[in-house]
Amino acid sequence: MTLALPVEATRSDVSPAKPRVGASVDDTLRLDLRAPGPALLVSLLALVAAQAVVILDVDVPVLRAAIAVTTMVVLPTVVLVRRARLPSDSAVARWGYAFGLSLLAVMLVSLAVNSIALALGFEQVLTAPVLGVTWLVLDAALLCWRSSVPLVVIPAARTLVRRTWDLRAEPAHVLACLALPSAILGAIRLNNGADGDVALVSHVLVLAAFAVLLVRRGTAGRDLRVLYLSALALLLATSLRGWGVTGHDIQAEYGVFRLTQDAGHWSMDLMQNAYTACLSITILPVALAETTGLSGTIWFTVGLQVVFAAVPALAYLVYRRFVPQRLALVAVLFVVAFPTFHVDMPYLVRQEIAFLFVVLLLLVATDRGAPVRMRRVLAVVFGVGVIVSHYSTTYLLLLALGGGLVLYGLAALVTRRRRTPDRPPLVLLHPLVVAAVAGASMVWTGPVTDTGGHPLTVAQEAIESLVSGAETVGSSDRRFWLFGGAEESARDRLDRFVAEADEVRQDYALRHAVFRKPGPTLTTPAIVEESEAPLTWAGEWIDDLGLDPGTVVVGLRTASAALMQVVLLVGTWWLLRAGLRRFRRRGRHPEDGVGETPAGDEPRESRISLELICVAVGVLAALGPVVVVPSLSVEYGVLRAFLQSMLVVAPVAAIGLWWLVSGLRRSRGAALVAVSLVVTAVLTSAGTALIGGGPAKLALANTGTYFERYVIDDSDLAAARWVAAAPEIDSPFPKVLAGNRMGVRLVVAGVPIDEVHGRTFPTLLNRGSYLLADSRLAGDRVDTLFLAGDRVNYRYPLEEIHRVLNLVYSAGDSRIYR
Repeated sequence: MTLALPVEATRSDVSPAKPRVGASVDDTLRLDLRAPGPALLVSLLALVAAQAVVILDVDVPVLRAAIAVTTMVVLPTVVLVRRARLPSDSAVARWGYAFGLSLLAVMLVSLAVNSIALALGFEQVLTAPVLGVTWLVLDAALLCWRSSVPLVVIPAARTLVRRTWDLRAEPAHVLACLALPSAILGAIRLNNGADGDVALVSHVLVLAAFAVLLVRRGTAGRDLRVLYLSALALLLATSLRGWGVTGHDIQAEYGVFRLTQDAGHWSMDLMQNAYTACLSITILPVALAETTGLSGTIWFTVGLQVVFAAVPALAYLVYRRFVPQRLALVAVLFVVAFPTFHVDMPYLVRQEIAFLFVVLLLLVATDRGAPVRMRRVLAVVFGVGVIVSHYSTTYLLLLALGGGLVLYGLAALVTRRRRTPDRPPLVLLHPLVVAAVAGASMVWTGPVTDTGGHPLTVAQEAIESLVSGAETVGSSDRRFWLFGGAEESARDRLDRFVAEADEVRQDYALRHAVFRKPGPTLTTPAIVEESEAPLTWAGEWIDDLGLDPGTVVVGLRTASAALMQVVLLVGTWWLLRAGLRRFRRRGRHPEDGVGETPAGDEPRESRISLELICVAVGVLAALGPVVVVPSLSVEYGVLRAFLQSMLVVAPVAAIGLWWLVSGLRRSRGAALVAVSLVVTAVLTSAGTALIGGGPAKLALANTGTYFERYVIDDSDLAAARWVAAAPEIDSPFPKVLAGNRMGVRLVVAGVPIDEVHGRTFPTLLNRGSYLLADSRLAGDRVDTLFLAGDRVNYRYPLEEIHRVLNLVYSAGDSRIYR
């Protein structure tokens, strides 16, 4: 520990300063690691001692987790920021690049070690000792690299006291800081059967923090901190619901995580599935869980949510480069308020990590403070991060980049004839960058994982359906879209499924069927509507006026969704018009004014380049087929595709909203804020929950589709363990028939994955298999089918099942028949 010059004055060409007593010029103490001095030796010895806790797999609560996170992520991030000389126009962006590279290194380095060890015949690779030794070597090399550059800047005591004394309570900070613990406590209370009042308070506090950001201008640092804390509060309010891993896709994600962790290595042979190919839910959480000693449940429900909450903050940095502060905040609100972000993303961990790399790719591509070559290299690197994290995010990204590149080529031909001055060099749409990302995707989905056939099959089916004109059912989520097409009713979906099930019955002998001649009770069960949130005093008042509160809530949500699409279309029109107007002007550089800060809320055309216009249009062009083509809407999810698109085009939507209210002149600022907050209040349920009625949100109530579908009772887990230990059946059919929500839990309990099937519909039941009727099916007599991307709840005829099958297990509301 020595005193050194400030970082700005400490370079490789400056002679090391001799230790002296007293404060430096800026009243800071600096940890100066100068090879081969004693400080570096002490640091290496401390690293070895700390990492020994991980290598020896010592169970030291809190300390071990802190050591592992520090050595695997924090230390590499700090070294890259301090010593890699990553130029940028923002210090926060440098930290973002370094963190993304460190997180990607956890996946790729672990993958390399995994592959080498398997080639040598070792299978227990992804374990604490192996990973601990690997990161000990890497961290030691990082500490020795450019060791003349200080790593840690520690303020002097009097500076700390002065800064602490000068701290002021910023209202937005206070509200966001209160929202986070309120969200955690609210989830715990709901899990214990209490009401959702505390959870609702957390949502209201988040909305209030957003309001302060929009009304009271502040520094970029304030905005980033408040956005991060608010996003984290919304995410944890959902991810912490239920004791354990709760949700839809996250069940399958957790399943492949457990397969990888139990095997001690990653291999596509564990389960040939696209989920296994996502390192974000296999190698990444396994490496973190093994080294920290924390369970996978903690990493899926808390740790990786802490990582994903950085996405809105980093997106804000991107948006501020092109639109004024308030419009950038409105753009982020559109992203965070969109229901998929805070309702579904906590259950899509693989896509959360992919979105982080998407935003980092955008951040580096638009960074004017970094050399072009470095930006292109990092763009490819972060593109690889997207590829190894999630498949459909990769496909949409490639479609957007490919479409944007074609559009840029056409625009370049037109403007070249008009003798437009040379444009700035391309980054995101550079042909080599696009080719490198596409090539990496082909290698990963081809020879490495052999998962590339599915998108080709989906594309072929989509083209055939369009050419033939055959009627194809799309996702029900398309009902929120202006161009989504007609919606099919739940009854129509169920009737079509029953007809298809009758054809499946022909695949096995009739003697194996539980019901040989199913009657109308079995073939046309009643549709069960989704339960609504209980009415509040405001909802009862609306009901007394003769209005249905549920209809009001659904109407507000539909209107908010329509408004987001309208402002996006208007913003796109403004963008295209601005681009055409600018590139018609001769003798002016297309990038004039990029470094300027617009006054007020008015966006400036000169801040948006041709490349960005083409990228935005390419993103919307990639989104279009997912919305319009029914089969694609089912395969890739309309709402998830829209959220990915909004990460890029949210500023365009904010510009569209600004243009719509610009006619109000003096009141347009107030209208911009009011409309943004109303949309946020409706889509986050912070406002509609004060009314009640309509679909209930899992983060706010112990009712609703998600609660009934994904929150599992203890009796269901006990039933899964019982059937896993039950004798094997001598039958060509699966051992267990169970609903989708129990599938992964049965595998975790010990039932082989090929011995579990979701064929619980009465006409498809076969004799010999165990039928697990979970607490919802047995207690509420309700089962759920996923038909063409939509959930259909129907009344389950358990009385008929009880009449013809033997009850072999009963605990709580759970039943097992055979």
